[in-house]
Amino acid sequence: MNWLNKPLSHIYVEHGATDYATTKRILERFPRSEIIFIDDYKDFFNRRNQNFEAQKLSPKLILAKKKSDYIYDGSQFVQEGDETDYFYTALMLNCLYDCSYCYLQGMFSSANLVLFANLDDYFTSVINFLSERDDSHKQILLSISHDCDLLAFEKVSGVCREWIRFLEDHPGFDIEIRTKSANFSAIQDLTPTDRVLFAWTLSPPIVEERYEKGVPGTRLRLDNALLAASSGWPIRICFDPVIPVDGWREAYSSLVEQTFRKFPMKQLRDVTVGTFRMNGDYFRRMAQARPSEELVYRDWENKNGVISHTFDERHEINDFLTEQLLNYIPSDKIRTWS
Repeated sequence: MNWLNKPLSHIYVEHGATDYATTKRILERFPRSEIIFIDDYKDFFNRRNQNFEAQKLSPKLILAKKKSDYIYDGSQFVQEGDETDYFYTALMLNCLYDCSYCYLQGMFSSANLVLFANLDDYFTSVINFLSERDDSHKQILLSISHDCDLLAFEKVSGVCREWIRFLEDHPGFDIEIRTKSANFSAIQDLTPTDRVLFAWTLSPPIVEERYEKGVPGTRLRLDNALLAASSGWPIRICFDPVIPVDGWREAYSSLVEQTFRKFPMKQLRDVTVGTFRMNGDYFRRMAQARPSEELVYRDWENKNGVISHTFDERHEINDFLTEQLLNYIPSDKIRTWS
């Protein structure tokens, strides 16, 4: 007997989030879900002694109101160049997918999903942020799917669509939508713009099958990236993290060839390559939450509070991927984390 409820069988709604259009749209979409009203999402989401693995099997949705801190400085773990000022915003906490290497399982004690419904407050914050900037000559890239996969949730939330529409009337910044989804159809009807960068993460089948539970297969992801590119959207391809499993060189070499042999290069913004890295505190919590996970027991280096491969291992991986990529794309389109 299956004792688990279906995902989103319960939707928790903050009293302060009930009147937003996003909340109303989602509740209309799930008329059979049990609706539970709460005062503050943190009372539910931040509880101690939650079972992250069990919650991943049947996540609940929390609709909340973000009250402050709408824009954050970019992480040290991203591969942006000096010509770009990188920021991110937390529209949603947690992800539908369950990747073994993901930092979210160490960042949050809960696997439930939090979606902040007050989009207009985010938009106002962006407008104010742009008006107050001194370093206005730099391009601003705002990642709207940093701690989640918004495109994977788009048919439920409609948030990506709202941001793309907002962008049309507000110059001065671009947005990045990171995803492992095969859900481009949710926004395919929109007019393409160079100011929206779709960043698809791809992994070879041997990595996908072992470490990316619930994620669409690489073939589906690549098909979606190709469809978006052929429709006129700029694309970033991410091989990140590269996981060195048995036969990893052959696996990633094949993936690079499969990805770029027919890719419309005019729409390729860049390619990012990265190895496994995680904040040390997040890694410790991940190990406690998932003691059976093989990645926890690898011989990682802990340097300056960051868990990763050794310097030599990182460069071996980055150099190999770069060598493969140079068969298809110029060096100025390759960004690595080292």
